[in-house]
Amino acid sequence: MVGLALGDAASSASSDPGPLPGTCLTQLACFTLEGAIRACVRQDNKGICDPPSVIWHALARWAHIQGLGPQFAENWTGGSTVWPDGWLHHVRPLSIRRGDAPATVQSLTASPGVPERPRTTSGGHHAVTRVLPIAIMGFSDPAGMGSEVAALTHGQEDALLAAASAVSVATQLLVEGEPSVLERAVEISGRDLVGTAAHALHHGAQAALSADDFETLAQSAGSHGKGPMIVGAAMFGALHGVDALGHVVSRLEVGWVADRLAGDAVAERLDHPAGTEYSTGSDPMWWSNYPGW
Repeated sequence: MVGLALGDAASSASSDPGPLPGTCLTQLACFTLEGAIRACVRQDNKGICDPPSVIWHALARWAHIQGLGPQFAENWTGGSTVWPDGWLHHVRPLSIRRGDAPATVQSLTASPGVPERPRTTSGGHHAVTRVLPIAIMGFSDPAGMGSEVAALTHGQEDALLAAASAVSVATQLLVEGEPSVLERAVEISGRDLVGTAAHALHHGAQAALSADDFETLAQSAGSHGKGPMIVGAAMFGALHGVDALGHVVSRLEVGWVADRLAGDAVAERLDHPAGTEYSTGSDPMWWSNYPGW
């Protein structure tokens, strides 16, 4: 997760020791993972859950704090619920307009309700880069979950296949720590047009597979564009850990947010701090931080 944020911000890196802001991609990745955590909290406590719809709710909170219209609050509050809830929407940098996410914005502004099918035919790299963080949750069908979550905003078939492969490979990296799984991502994804999800996965995974340090990774992946840089940095971080990313992570404006979300995702996956239908939770604030809906 921190690698993803660093890959996103890397194009802004300079000798200036100031903070490194990410783009809307990091914002969307944060809300996607927050939604995935909330989906698991709901599953623990309610027993029934459709994770993509809970993640869509998270994207709606992002749209709301971005000022994309009053329809999101109207759709999700019903006039009686305090919304948005949780903690993530309070993080000021996540509400600042930074860069473009045309397919995501088009999907959200078409209707605030959960889409039954993709509302765009986009094959852009956000289909992969935004959904990568859900690998941390260890869903039983990571490929299927990656494809379903990508389809909330992107409809091009190759992009959905790339998202499925990316989440599946990232899940294996986190569990097994075996770099050879990256070879599968390189083989499955093609050398597609620059800017596409397939292109980002192919060159990003290839760079993460061959790089021994982050500087080498950045040179290799970055030469192919923004998408490969983000995928490569995320995969490299998943494989080698946050320490291998270097001291520059301390300059990430929302690095602490990425780190907290990743840690909370692991806690939810392993410890279920809000409890379950049959057990009491260990953290009385967990449901408040990650309401399960």
